[in-house]
Amino acid sequence: MVDNLEYNSTREKLFLPEYGRNIQKMVEQCCKIKNREERNKSAKSIITAMIQIQGIKTEPNTEQLHKLWDHLFIISQFQLDADSPFEIPQPQEKVNIPPEKPTYNTAVVNNYRSYGHNMKGLADSICQIDNLELKNTLTFNLANHIKKCYLQWNRDSVTDDFIINQLRILSAGKLDLPDNTILMTTAEILELFQAETNVLSKNAPKKVEDKSKKNIGKKNKKKRKIIPLKNNY
Repeated sequence: MVDNLEYNSTREKLFLPEYGRNIQKMVEQCCKIKNREERNKSAKSIITAMIQIQGIKTEPNTEQLHKLWDHLFIISQFQLDADSPFEIPQPQEKVNIPPEKPTYNTAVVNNYRSYGHNMKGLADSICQIDNLELKNTLTFNLANHIKKCYLQWNRDSVTDDFIINQLRILSAGKLDLPDNTILMTTAEILELFQAETNVLSKNAPKKVEDKSKKNIGKKNKKKRKIIPLKNNY
């Protein structure tokens, strides 16, 4: 009896571990059935078992069924010859290879994490404006916006020279303001933050109290009767 014990180290590799060993054995047995009609019945029974394992409690939709049938053929290593209601997937070399990691442009994020990509886009757009008066106005507004974004993450006071220097770095030296430029003060910006918070809290949906629970309590109070206790002692 001990000779019949099986260990995972000696068993065949699970192709889709989320379905377990029993489903894989059922698929292997299904592949060995010679009668095509019986093989199709067995494949549909396996799909039913896979639905239960996936925890699909309602009738599976077309997308879910398509995925399950694809998984059935993958578990069989594309050896199962059964009639599928969907297109039978073809064996590919990259079935078990994870997708390549997407590349991200982290240069802007790392240098201007508190400002984000949109701020960089605004600076680039202002650089392309030919109207000098409009360009100076937008540059001043952008500097104030940079200061707001900075104070969102750093509530300590910040000098205008520091913000103007950040503007120069963000625009690669294409945008600049005079050294004597006076931006919004830290107190004014914090007051704006507080005003925005007050507006949001004021417009937030209020909790609706369940009046039925209160009425139940009142009804119960009316129904209660005080029964005097007898002195039996």
